[in-house]
Amino acid sequence: MTVLFGVFVLVIKSHASPSPMPTGLLAGLLVSRVAMGSLSVYFYLRGGVLLAWWWGLLLQSRHLWTLL
Repeated sequence: MTVLFGVFVLVIKSHASPSPMPTGLLAGLLVSRVAMGSLSVYFYLRGGVLLAWWWGLLLQSRHLWTLL
């Protein structure tokens, strides 16, 4: 359900945008969202909350440079 929720949010965002998203870009984003969500769930099941938190922190830290 976690992976499906991420895909659902991505689809809602793409439908809400004023200009249509190219099909290749949407497919790439969907594949990456499914892969990242699946890895997060796998890490949670294998290593617990700390490993899943660390994975999420590393994944979201790519936005740090835009904030500075």
